[in-house]
Amino acid sequence: MEKKYKFKLLIISLFISFLFSFNNITQNNNNLRDPNLVVSAASTNTLVVGTMYGPVDLDPIVAWDSASIDVIDQVVEGLFAYDLGDPSLALIPRLASAMGTWNLDADEYTVPLRTGVKFHDGTNFNAAAVVTHWDRMEWALNTTGSNSVGVTQVAELYEFPDGTPIVDHVTDNGDDSVTFFLNGPYVPFVALLCFSASYILSPTATPADDYIVTATGDIVGTGPFKYISYEAGVEVLFDTFDDYWGGRAILDHIVLSEIVDANARNAALLSGDIDLLLDPMDAMLQVYNFTTGITLEQGPQQTVTQYLGMNNNHINRTFREAISYAIDYDYILDELRGGNAKRMKSPIPMGILYADDTNNVAILNLTHARMLMQSMGWGLGYNVSADSEWEAVTFKTFNYTYNIGNDFRENMLVLLQDNLGKIGIAVTDAGGTWGDFIYSLYEIGGRTRDHLELYFIGWGPDYNDPSNFINPLFTNRSIASNGADYNGYLAAIEDGRDPFDQNDNVQLLMEAAMSETNAVTREALYARIQELLTTRDFPWAFCYVSKSFRAYVDSMTGYDLNPMGREWWYPISFASIADSLSITTPDSSSSWKIDTIHSITWTSTGSIANVMIDLYWKGTFNTTISASIPNNGSYSWTIPSGLDDSTLYYIKISDVSNPSTYDYSDYFEIYTLFPSADPITVTNPSGIVAWEIGSIHSITWTSTSSIVNVKIELYISGILDSVLTSGTPNDGEISWTIPSGLVISTQYQIKITDVSNSSTYDFSDYFGIINPATTLVEEIPGYNIYLLYMMIGIISVVLIKKKYKHLKK
Repeated sequence: MEKKYKFKLLIISLFISFLFSFNNITQNNNNLRDPNLVVSAASTNTLVVGTMYGPVDLDPIVAWDSASIDVIDQVVEGLFAYDLGDPSLALIPRLASAMGTWNLDADEYTVPLRTGVKFHDGTNFNAAAVVTHWDRMEWALNTTGSNSVGVTQVAELYEFPDGTPIVDHVTDNGDDSVTFFLNGPYVPFVALLCFSASYILSPTATPADDYIVTATGDIVGTGPFKYISYEAGVEVLFDTFDDYWGGRAILDHIVLSEIVDANARNAALLSGDIDLLLDPMDAMLQVYNFTTGITLEQGPQQTVTQYLGMNNNHINRTFREAISYAIDYDYILDELRGGNAKRMKSPIPMGILYADDTNNVAILNLTHARMLMQSMGWGLGYNVSADSEWEAVTFKTFNYTYNIGNDFRENMLVLLQDNLGKIGIAVTDAGGTWGDFIYSLYEIGGRTRDHLELYFIGWGPDYNDPSNFINPLFTNRSIASNGADYNGYLAAIEDGRDPFDQNDNVQLLMEAAMSETNAVTREALYARIQELLTTRDFPWAFCYVSKSFRAYVDSMTGYDLNPMGREWWYPISFASIADSLSITTPDSSSSWKIDTIHSITWTSTGSIANVMIDLYWKGTFNTTISASIPNNGSYSWTIPSGLDDSTLYYIKISDVSNPSTYDYSDYFEIYTLFPSADPITVTNPSGIVAWEIGSIHSITWTSTSSIVNVKIELYISGILDSVLTSGTPNDGEISWTIPSGLVISTQYQIKITDVSNSSTYDFSDYFGIINPATTLVEEIPGYNIYLLYMMIGIISVVLIKKKYKHLKK
């Protein structure tokens, strides 16, 4: 078991180190030719976001997972939203024109609406559209009794504990305002209006009595981006909405790229295939820190909790407590999360109202865990301090479910197999797709949470209120998100408490807290809830709350990393990319005949409008091919008569508005009747090499037998530096001692010429000449990053070996 644990982490560490070391070697080799090469955005008006999964549910009135809500938040809007740039996440009006007003009984809420707002299909946003949305919510909750499709999975967020809808009805007041009539006071109602199921869809484009199908449907909102399409497993496409009420986005398009494999997803940022990476791997954080062109941003501590759920129907309270005390939480925080997380000590994370982290949450204590096992009759007579007896037996087997592609949850399988094996519990692998996992948790499509025994999941707030962490996850009133099937009444009985005493029953406590308007009393109710869940009932193993990180290209600005983990890409833009030109044809292999037509092609960055194209011959300006043409990357040129046959032509393309921005092509040939036979080819130096001053190297070439003697010259940056020999027999090789006094550079070339015919010659590839006191490390840009990657791999091995010894104890 321990060998498997050690081996898997070793392979992961070395694979990551190798993958990115290889990528960096490739970049460094390119840097020998282009020292300014860095990771950069592929386009200044298209944002490419890398994510693990696309949407599970496209319909806002159904969606309840972060991958789906990330998509919805760009397209559809609610009456209110959080100010994501404010650390306190203040509520702000969005489709509302101002914050609303309550009546004295706190059961009527009137909201003024923005005017002049349109949906993406041209329909006007108005009070009637708000009323239509809440009529559809009544259908989704089956308040109307006409819903034959199925009640929405988010129903519990919109119902009191007894199943009564929170909203009775909504009225159009005729003055660009609406009033919500509630079935009783509900303290977090305004925050609930910030949740995606409260967002307003176009009444024209949205079915009133059916759900939008993710695979084939469309969502039409008022947001800054229009939803275009979703190809499952590939990407979600968005276009900007030109008539957005808040002003057109700077971006023209968004591509949400779905990359399940964590290594591939993280590599995509390094290769420039994506601009923004959601949830970068812990192992890659320092790599991004040291990579030119990438920004690694650490935000505030998240309010997303991460926990090991336990099926309370299948796993009794004593088993749950034993499991909670058998887990090595320090290893989770320090090794699996690389120090980038804090211990979760309550189901309500710090940063949310009334969070309390003062309770004595379970820690690693194998003695206590084994004594609990013995209290159930398992391992009687075993020494609770001796690992070998406990590891040799299996008293119970539980499956562990997780979403494949999440590297942390995959590694948790290995950790659980090791940790729980120390108390005689075997853990089997039940990993699957994200969709399968979610549908089992919510019992959709014939799946059931009875299939789950142990599972790892996170919970992010739908809105900022403690009820949003307690009610969905622990209520026994509905299926909800209570994947553990926790029941406040049964938990009280298991622990010997009175299930009908409100102070001893989490269900009764949460119901009282929902409508309690006295802040002091409400805080005390949530304090008792947190105490019971963390120290008495053990529905989960409370694991960690993440520090939040995002990684993105340096040119990207306007992104707000926030405690809620909400994605809002409207403010994003890219800083201007410097103007540049790069000629792609002609190249050194081009041989163009007079009076024929050929394409001169080039690429560019920045905002170059028009370019000038000139012809040069033997290092001197010859003629202007075009004084100004649009910068469209191609020009069709008819080779004019009157030019001499030569292989020493090259093209210059420059920015008409800024002539200092230009590029030269390779040398190429223009001929009248027949192209040259290319009788000389330099074979060494070739590729990317660096020769030390004082060292001896062979210059080699091939040639036709008719050439008797050759001349060998040294060039730097295209300019003659020195003549190595004015004439040597054409035998294909000469030995050369690199002389002192040469400039250190990677832009040297060897030119070999037929002594009898100076038009017959060849240049070598570029190569480097370096001082023997320096090393190749100093010559290769970015080599230190390569060295860093190797060190990461070595350190990983050392740490894993250290942990291996610990596991053996």
